[in-house]
Amino acid sequence: MLEAIIDNYFEVIEEISQRVIDLEKYCMKNSDSNTLQLIEKEKRKLVELKKIVTPLKDATSQLQKSKSKLINQNNNYVFSDLLEDCLSVLDEIESNKQLLEGITNLYFAMQGQRMNEIMKMLTIVSAIFIPLTFIAGIYGMNFSYMPELNSKHGYFLTLLFMSVITISLIIYFKSKGWFK
Repeated sequence: MLEAIIDNYFEVIEEISQRVIDLEKYCMKNSDSNTLQLIEKEKRKLVELKKIVTPLKDATSQLQKSKSKLINQNNNYVFSDLLEDCLSVLDEIESNKQLLEGITNLYFAMQGQRMNEIMKMLTIVSAIFIPLTFIAGIYGMNFSYMPELNSKHGYFLTLLFMSVITISLIIYFKSKGWFK
């Protein structure tokens, strides 16, 4: 009966292992907030399974070491095999838990990478508009003695200068590979 129970645990572990593999593929394609919930759900299943298998391992170990007259000593190899199977199930549980931890780390790494890409774009936009805002701020002041204000082409020269700054910054960022 113990052998049938342990074999059933192997089937459960195989199902969980397949779901872990599928979860890893899912995480690589789309990592939304649902991914973490799925990972935690599988972790909880593994913890529950470990809680069930550990006492079974202990009972099998005690049966193997037992010197009771009710147990034929020639059958100790059966209990030894069952103990090995229990240890294998526990190893598989730990292995799957480590895989799930790896998937969790992958999820957070991918989220961090996305955040870095967003921050890079915001930095580019800021780097382009801060000098333009500075120039517009200077010309927005109400001073009566600004030499450029009396120039016939001052407005167009200022717009040209601002365009040169914008184009220069875009070329610079493009040469650094920031627009990928």
